Amino acid sequence: MITENIKHEWSPEQIQGRFKGEGLTMICTTTIYGFIQKDEASGGKLNKHLRHKKAYKKRTGSSETRGQIIGRISIDKRPIIVDEKIRIGDWEADTDTVIGKGHKGVLVTLADRVSKKTLIAHVPSRHAEVVTAAIITLLLPEKEQLRKRPLNPAFLQLF
Repeated sequence: MITENIKHEWSPEQIQGRFKGEGLTMICTTTIYGFIQKDEASGGKLNKHLRHKKAYKKRTGSSETRGQIIGRISIDKRPIIVDEKIRIGDWEADTDTVIGKGHKGVLVTLADRVSKKTLIAHVPSRHAEVVTAAIITLLLPEKEQLRKRPLNPAFLQLF
């Protein structure tokens, strides 16, 4: 079906729209372009039916940076007992639960891994300093239940 539509000079965007409109399995335009590129590499002529004759630029070498906390400490550095989920006071933080329109605001969520108690704060960005300040503000009332093992020196004021 994709090959047939390409031969009728449909763009990958039009093909994707048709699939969506007919309730068929969604397919990404990048996947369609990749299909055309593989066809061309194996001697096919599907690329001749595209309106734009520019060479396809494959995206390589760039890692995904959306949704990442700048300057964060890896989860691999936490103690093994935390993974066992048997004690209260081990908090898990998340900043990509809700990101505002245009990436202008973020909700920082903290959840105790055992009791599931959840704390939420709104911050203007995902930068480590802003997120750290929000986490400290959220955890100050929970100070007595915190485990004394801060990985980040910024959290030492809680102890």
